[in-house]
Amino acid sequence: MAIVALSVLGLVWMVCWIPGFKEGPFTSKAVKGADTAVGSAPTEPSVSWRKIFFTRTFASCAFMIIVVYALTTVVLTWLPSYFELGLGYSALQAGSMFALPSIVGLVLMISSGTVTDRLRGRGYTSRVVRIIVPAIGVLICGAVLVFLPSIGTPILAVAVVSIGYGFGAIASR
Repeated sequence: MAIVALSVLGLVWMVCWIPGFKEGPFTSKAVKGADTAVGSAPTEPSVSWRKIFFTRTFASCAFMIIVVYALTTVVLTWLPSYFELGLGYSALQAGSMFALPSIVGLVLMISSGTVTDRLRGRGYTSRVVRIIVPAIGVLICGAVLVFLPSIGTPILAVAVVSIGYGFGAIASR
């Protein structure tokens, strides 16, 4: 029911938004109509959507974010049951610990934002900052979570899930 409700709300939002949509002041269409005097902002090159969708960067980022959102879906759907039935915590404990992965994710998202801001300040390219850093987070996420089935200590399993999910969340910021 939640998916249906969000779909309907999204459709309502789209119907309300489209009639009032206009190009912003920094788009290439708006800049082309302005004076092109010396010192004015250069126009952005026109790139087709097809060219964007078929780049390796877009394809790899789309694949990466699909994997991260699949993990998010699993965490949001099954994590309390895993804590309760798989690790032996009570329902109250499992419900309380359900927040831990999100808290770790929040801390790591903020931290990664600080790291990427500093990297940009030091002259690193946008590609490194916006693609390589999140990809490293997802790789750490996978490297940590691959050991989850072999962990027998419940509190260590909770820590591994929290750290793994947290590093994966870097890509979704």
